[in-house]
Amino acid sequence: MCGEDKPLSEYYVVKSGKKAGQRKGAKCKPCYIKVQNERDKVSEAKKAYVEKNKDKIREYNYNRFLAVKDTKEFKEKRREYDKRHRSTDDYKDNAHIRADQSKKNRESKKNHHLIAINKELLKARVRDKHRRIEIEKLQYYKSIANKYNNPIEQPIKEWADIKGYEGLYQISNYGQVYSCIRDRGLEQMITDDGYMRVTLYKGDDGKKVKVHRLVANAFNPNIHNKPEVNHIDSNRENNISSNLEWTTRQENADHRVCKRMKLI
Repeated sequence: MCGEDKPLSEYYVVKSGKKAGQRKGAKCKPCYIKVQNERDKVSEAKKAYVEKNKDKIREYNYNRFLAVKDTKEFKEKRREYDKRHRSTDDYKDNAHIRADQSKKNRESKKNHHLIAINKELLKARVRDKHRRIEIEKLQYYKSIANKYNNPIEQPIKEWADIKGYEGLYQISNYGQVYSCIRDRGLEQMITDDGYMRVTLYKGDDGKKVKVHRLVANAFNPNIHNKPEVNHIDSNRENNISSNLEWTTRQENADHRVCKRMKLI
């Protein structure tokens, strides 16, 4: 037989579907008959045990029923006892306690009402505060924008040597870079963030430099040692010296906000 060494646990009955009730695991008819016979033996043994110990099983189930019934009866008796022993004298003695409780309830209602009023007042104050902050912000950014709303001057074209590359490269105040060795202007590339840049060579070493910083270093003196160069009209390709200014990071961010708010 195909499943002679297979234990009984490996033969199982399909519970649902088209093959419901069929046994799996038995690949031939003798195996199927063997499994069926063993299952019948187990069921017969169970029936024999139940018939033999019928009285014990009945007694066990009856005791369980009584235990559940006793708990229900106990609860009902306890309720009746509580009702019976709550006399009128106790009710009179507890009058001051009930009065205090009702007073507390009234006070709590008043407090809830006051809390609701205070919440509304607090919300109104917060709204006023936010409105005041927004007005102050708007006034602050307007004062910054007034500085940038003047038209940009068109200066006379000038040339200056680039620091560190004297005799090699020159830059104009209009952002044009000139190579003294090759006697021609350098081609400018646009970076990913929109700035114009050129590559300057000294010997075999090349360095990529942004044009607006070259113009600012050559024509706009940095008196307060500020780290960043800002484009006044926010056009990063317009590198005229009159369109550039030295700023701090905060001033540069404020300028961007003014542009976003369309104040410039």
